[in-house]
Amino acid sequence: MKQSIVIFGILLAILSCNQREEKNPNEFITATGKVFTVNKVNTNSASLASLIIETKGFKINNEFTLTDIDPVMEIKVTDLDNNGYDELYIITRSAGSGSYATVYGYASNQDKSVTPIYIPEFTEKDFEEGALFEAYQGHDTFVFENDRLIRYFPIYLSEDINSEPVEYQEEVIYKLEKGEASWQLKIE
Repeated sequence: MKQSIVIFGILLAILSCNQREEKNPNEFITATGKVFTVNKVNTNSASLASLIIETKGFKINNEFTLTDIDPVMEIKVTDLDNNGYDELYIITRSAGSGSYATVYGYASNQDKSVTPIYIPEFTEKDFEEGALFEAYQGHDTFVFENDRLIRYFPIYLSEDINSEPVEYQEEVIYKLEKGEASWQLKIE
């Protein structure tokens, strides 16, 4: 009996040593094996977050800080421009009835370094009559599909209240392009 317990203990120890280490949920690995680490910094606000984004395995590793941003809705590593090097995308959603979303992105420069992706912010003109975001009131959802990022949002008529939009959605398609000085997510 004593011998059985000792053997069982040894087997248990061997099995636990052979178990694969759990993946760090804050690490996002690219197709080329590089790593983006996204860590939340403690803040005193339930409706705002701060993040530190670090890179590992690149020729030059970088660190980026996002301060007082909306809570994170999704983090995704994908290659929108199909150049063989993944980007990191962080999508946040504001607290409150509007639930407005914001996209942050970081692009690999052929795995040598990482730079922020320029993503144009909305302007007043974007909400004018006839403009792309004319009936926009938040409640965005995002889909990464092949070489594009698609933003869906419900359309609101003037008589709609924020929590009850009409039945159909608008779709805005973004493509990643290399600009003169930086990467850019442009509306197609």
